[in-house]
Amino acid sequence: MAGDWIKIEHTLPTKPEVMQIADRLGIPDDQVVGLLVRFWSWVDANMSPECPVSYGTTERIGRLVLCENFADAMIEVGWLSVENSRVLIPNYDHHLSQSAKRRGVESKKKKRQRQNCRPPRAGVD
Repeated sequence: MAGDWIKIEHTLPTKPEVMQIADRLGIPDDQVVGLLVRFWSWVDANMSPECPVSYGTTERIGRLVLCENFADAMIEVGWLSVENSRVLIPNYDHHLSQSAKRRGVESKKKKRQRQNCRPPRAGVD
């Protein structure tokens, strides 16, 4: 389905929050990126702007991504909130909603258009 994807920024692997999570868990930064993809894919499948809250506990999230204490590390960097078995994603609308996906597609489209409109550089074949 066309909407079954999540937005990943090119800078994700080098974000300070990724480094903090990696240090907290004692794992490589790239492994954190993989865990985030797994987690955000679950969020995308189970939450929406109409229902921005899902059931979960920090332990359940750890089992979901196959990494104990992952949720606690995400909470520490401000990327997750879990209260009374309610999973909340700060800035959900900005990153994971259909409008965020639409913005991402439009941004990439405009970038390609700008690149295609550039005049050739002198001396370059």
